[in-house]
Amino acid sequence: MTGPATARFWAKVDKQGGNDCWNWTASLNVRDGYGQFRLDGSVRRAHIVSYELEVGPVPAGLVLDHTCRNRACVNPSHLEPVTHAENVRRGNSPSAIAARTNRCFRGHEFTPENTINRPGKRECRTCNIAGQRRRHHANKEVA
Repeated sequence: MTGPATARFWAKVDKQGGNDCWNWTASLNVRDGYGQFRLDGSVRRAHIVSYELEVGPVPAGLVLDHTCRNRACVNPSHLEPVTHAENVRRGNSPSAIAARTNRCFRGHEFTPENTINRPGKRECRTCNIAGQRRRHHANKEVA
């Protein structure tokens, strides 16, 4: 990135934010809240541009995780290159929260004996058996 573009980028950063966050003060993506920066006719994510300017390219196959959980932050020390799967696990989505717990949504503990591991998810064996019984009895009543 050339000198004028670099200066234009840093002019849109507030380094006085709380928790040492460097908040992006320009355009934020309406859908996801990440900062946006127009460069050479394309729109780039501001946190990625900041990382590239201060640290270097994001390693191939990795994405940047905001360790501060502030999507508007562009402080490179708050950005950690991780796999996409790790980034999702660290998030606050219902599936990420569930993956960090050791119980199913009905409260049964995920032990080796009570866990069914399927590609991309785990299931509670107790709940699975209870569901099979409910379906079996419902089918018997219909017949």
